[in-house]
Amino acid sequence: MNGVALVAASAVGLAAAHLMIKALGAELPYYWVAFVRNAAPLPLLALAMSGGGVPFGSPNRTGLLLRGVWGALAIGCLCWALPRMPLADAILLAHASPLWAALWGVCFLGERLERAAVACLAVAFLGVFVTLRPALAFDSWPYAVALASGLFSSFAHVAVKSLTRTEHVLRIVFYAALAGSAWFLPQVLASPVRPSAGQWSAMAAIGVVVTVSQLLLTEGISRSPVSRASAAILLTIVFNLAGGRLLWGESPDAWGWVGCALISGGIFALGAQSKYSEQSSTAKKDSGLAKSACRSDSALADMAGPTELASTRRISAG
Repeated sequence: MNGVALVAASAVGLAAAHLMIKALGAELPYYWVAFVRNAAPLPLLALAMSGGGVPFGSPNRTGLLLRGVWGALAIGCLCWALPRMPLADAILLAHASPLWAALWGVCFLGERLERAAVACLAVAFLGVFVTLRPALAFDSWPYAVALASGLFSSFAHVAVKSLTRTEHVLRIVFYAALAGSAWFLPQVLASPVRPSAGQWSAMAAIGVVVTVSQLLLTEGISRSPVSRASAAILLTIVFNLAGGRLLWGESPDAWGWVGCALISGGIFALGAQSKYSEQSSTAKKDSGLAKSACRSDSALADMAGPTELASTRRISAG
């Protein structure tokens, strides 16, 4: 399975988590949801690392923790914004991260975008803006915080791409959850609110679902350029539009559905283009190796020619 497909699969889990976060946000402070979402999967991740022989130590702990901080900021902003604004608008703004991630990937990771990839991204982002066609109150804090979530998320995506060159996926996700738990722990300890048993269960489910999605996302980013992999996460928008309609009656207008179609089309075209580029690159590499082998054979023949000629002359003279 290619990187874009893995990231698309993670989008399904993230969409389900967003729906649960919005529902819980009306009952609990955002930091409770953010804390349990990070803390709940830590034991499972620790067991998986121990069973798989993945060491907890790393010479790049600073990079791992920094990725966790970016992720914690993105999660905190999203958990705060979701209950305070329409679900579709919050997710659209929060998942504008591919625009930023594509820029950071080119600037800091040395990635290159082919013209076809740029066109696919343009189609996907056109869908985002078409869906956001109604005037947005950007002077409203929820909208600004949702947009900040997307910016922090893009930093996390670029950090993951850099870390996967030397770090195991499980270790990256473990440190991200650890850093996120530590980030929200002081607010939780000082909070007068205590969740009910049902709320604890729902928050734990969010943590598990998001962790599995993170593993898929991290593996997907490691297999594909960050600009392409991040764009696939836009599928979350489509799923959340449907969920908002079913659960809260937040019905998109015709422009919203057109935007969804553009986003989906751009993402699937991006995945197809990525696969075509990989196959084309492999074919060119194989062709180059074949030409190199032919040149080597020709050079050997040229070198052997005079030797064979001299040998023939000696035989004739004898």
